[in-house]
Amino acid sequence: MSFTSSITIANQYQKEVTLHLEPWGEQFAMPCEARFVITGESVEPGSFEIEFGNDEIFVWLWLGSVARVFSNGKELGDNIDSPRTRVPTDIP
Repeated sequence: MSFTSSITIANQYQKEVTLHLEPWGEQFAMPCEARFVITGESVEPGSFEIEFGNDEIFVWLWLGSVARVFSNGKELGDNIDSPRTRVPTDIP
């Protein structure tokens, strides 16, 4: 069985911010009023953790999950033709 969850992150600031996708360390420029949809899929249920910093938004996925990021229906990322690696399940 597979569990899928998604969250929409909206930039409500009057300036561009950086969205960090963790633990992969990917960064995305997020223009003012942009909305990104982030999906996570895993064999284990889990949830996103969101942190806000100065000009930054951090999105953490749960153990065993893999992420996809979309803006206006288009997938974002360095190499969208191959999925990201899964979050390791053996993190201390």
